[in-house]
Amino acid sequence: MRKFSSLVVALALVALTISMAFVGGKAQAQSSDMGNAQVRVVHASPDAGDVAVFADGSKTLDNFKYKGISELMAVPAGTHKFQVSAAGKAASDAVITADGVKLEGGKHYTVFAVGTVAEKNLSLLLTVDDLSPLAAGKARVRITHASSGAPNVDVVANGATFLAKNLAFPSASEYLTVDAMAVNAEVRATGTTAAVKTVSTSVEAGKIYNFVAIGKVGATGNTAFDILPIVDSAMAGGTMMASPTAAMAGGTMMASPTAAMGGGMMMTPTAAMDGGMMMTPTAAMGGTMPGMPVTGAADNINILLILFLALVALSAGFGVRQLARVRVNNK
Repeated sequence: MRKFSSLVVALALVALTISMAFVGGKAQAQSSDMGNAQVRVVHASPDAGDVAVFADGSKTLDNFKYKGISELMAVPAGTHKFQVSAAGKAASDAVITADGVKLEGGKHYTVFAVGTVAEKNLSLLLTVDDLSPLAAGKARVRITHASSGAPNVDVVANGATFLAKNLAFPSASEYLTVDAMAVNAEVRATGTTAAVKTVSTSVEAGKIYNFVAIGKVGATGNTAFDILPIVDSAMAGGTMMASPTAAMAGGTMMASPTAAMGGGMMMTPTAAMDGGMMMTPTAAMGGTMPGMPVTGAADNINILLILFLALVALSAGFGVRQLARVRVNNK
């Protein structure tokens, strides 16, 4: 009887140890997620050629081509410096420098290199991506105007629903939650009905879409006015699951940046922008995203099950000891 009781107590202690380790490990993983921002880069400058991208002086991308979409890179929360130079050049040769860029842990960001060399308006546009969970059957859509020289635009879906109104370069619209459906979207100069560009696609449930207007109106070939889609999956069970539709086009992914910078400048959002902020060579950036990573339902069930088994084992041990005492007393 004593051996059996000792075994039950030992099992209870093992169950409690496992439950504590599971909870602690999950908390540590979430803490790590919250300590980093997830950042990707989009090359939206049609005449800049291949570029290199630097974060805090470290090269993170090289030979990065126009229309390229990088993979997500983990960047420590804090204030950072981003620079863009011609491919193969050093950070000291940067044609774009954005200092004091504030990134928050647990959030997703997209950095667009926009403008043109010809117009001398190269700059960075930072948007905060909302990958929070969606209701069943729903998708989330935003429009980003990254076409230098193009007028303000309206984007109309299926002839009736405005996805964006009077959107100026360079800026991003607010997100719009829509039903999963086939979409025929027209890009129009604001206040007109003639389509500059028409895009037909399917919007799937559980996905987040960013349709990016890039290129030059009137240009031909690869630099013509176009729509670049970026598609992400909504967060599931607290796990960030962003996945750009296109891999980095012809670029080389370098080591993820790890150094943070202090002494950032004040955040100065551009007046014309809704969902994005402009990073000029002298302006700083910041942003917020609704929805934060949370512990998934499956994880909660696992934790409760382990705790339940631990309690059952402890109760069994207590019952055995009580039974033993009763038998002793009866003797």
